[in-house]
Amino acid sequence: METLQFELELIELAKEGDSEAGEEILKSIIRCIDGRRFDSPLFPFLANCLYEYERGIPIERALCIEKGRNVGGRPRKYDPDEIAALDIFLRRELGFKSEESLGWIEANVGMGKKEARELRKVYDARFHESKDLKLMESLDTDRLVHCIGSLWMKVAPLLDDKGGET
Repeated sequence: METLQFELELIELAKEGDSEAGEEILKSIIRCIDGRRFDSPLFPFLANCLYEYERGIPIERALCIEKGRNVGGRPRKYDPDEIAALDIFLRRELGFKSEESLGWIEANVGMGKKEARELRKVYDARFHESKDLKLMESLDTDRLVHCIGSLWMKVAPLLDDKGGET
């Protein structure tokens, strides 16, 4: 299995409550750092986990390594990884201005501008306090589109309007 596909599947499993997948993600991140490979989708996922921790989620739960977690209940309304990828795609690939992108996300996805703006501080180095990082904005277009995930069906019609394809 291709590394990218494997990493994306690990992320999905971890989000669904699989603590072994969460642990494997942490080990994979260590291997990526050791190999100086920073283009992995695991890094934006880790950034989101740390953001969750910063917001008061217990560290084991935030890192998706909590054992015996009850994964029942309502799923998250938004996937922060997908929203961040969508925001970057709208701005970089479709030429949306910063506020225009936030407005489109609010109107078409339902996430408020303030919440989406906060995600930029975690996923996009241009808005992060440490400008030296390479975060999700450094992904190539294909990987960015893959990270958009379930929101792709909402953004795909914009490509027809712009006369392009990805």
